[in-house]
Amino acid sequence: MSRSAARLSNESGFDYAWVPPGNGGVTSFKVAILEEAHDVYRLWGGPAEECGYWWTMSPNDDVVPSNITLSEEEYDYAGTCPSWNNGTNVTRCTLPIGTAVVVGPGQSVTCPTGEEIVPKPYPLSLNGDVCGMTNVTCVSCETGTTIEPDCVIFAPDPAPASSQAPAPSSEAFSKASQSKREQFIIQRVAKAVAASQKEPARKAQGARRLPVLASDSDGSASDDSSLAAKRRRKKNVPYSDEEKRMLLEGIKKYGAGN
Repeated sequence: MSRSAARLSNESGFDYAWVPPGNGGVTSFKVAILEEAHDVYRLWGGPAEECGYWWTMSPNDDVVPSNITLSEEEYDYAGTCPSWNNGTNVTRCTLPIGTAVVVGPGQSVTCPTGEEIVPKPYPLSLNGDVCGMTNVTCVSCETGTTIEPDCVIFAPDPAPASSQAPAPSSEAFSKASQSKREQFIIQRVAKAVAASQKEPARKAQGARRLPVLASDSDGSASDDSSLAAKRRRKKNVPYSDEEKRMLLEGIKKYGAGN
């Protein structure tokens, strides 16, 4: 693309594209010389003809297949007044490398009804004689029907993330269903080990003081360092086999040395 073409694009930007608010156009602009082929889109129909000067530089990853039903949001997306563009068609053109164009974020426009439309700052609007350019390939489609993906310029907003909390895991459910007495045993073992780790003398020696296991009259093991054991001795409440198993597992889990 010659410098003269870029200069003409710059003049077009000042003369036609960069206009006051409420008059369409763009809020600011740059003259861009494409370093790779790029797709541009034009929504048209009714009074608006296919070969107009305003196009949309929608990124390819924003183009998704869907049926187009022009809503108020979609007119806002393109900065289009329904009274002078009924949006019955979409044309996609691929501009070749080296094309000089005027691009910028869309400016607000005041429709004949008095309604003001403020387009989104993305995608960029493009001003240029696309139909008059050489080496440009285009395809047109009708809106409101199932059309080929290349003609769809309105990407739906992403669905909001679900606010529903995930279901608890089987492990969490199992822990929640433990009896208070079983949880008490495990917590006391953990606290006893944590307390032993705070003793400076023991820390210096790199040792851990585990709950002392004494032998019951029946020969079974008990945790003499815990309140659970004191309660058992005072009230003569023996540990069940399941509680003994959990007690020993707790000692292994919380009392293992580094």
